[in-house]
Amino acid sequence: MTSSKPPSGIEASAEFIAYQLLMYTLQIEAKNAEAAGTTHKTSRNYVLDAYTDCLEAVKGKRERRVIAR
Repeated sequence: MTSSKPPSGIEASAEFIAYQLLMYTLQIEAKNAEAAGTTHKTSRNYVLDAYTDCLEAVKGKRERRVIAR
């Protein structure tokens, strides 16, 4: 989506936007793992749970989680 006009059709759907967010997130996580010198096998459940999180976030229904430090 590089054009300046707003998305329409499938590009405007919450599912498509969640998919784009998922792909972006997976890219960032892969880069972070590489920089840390670790590898991470991405399981099907991990991807599905991540997509669900993205879809909930796009729809404004994802609850904020506290990160343990």
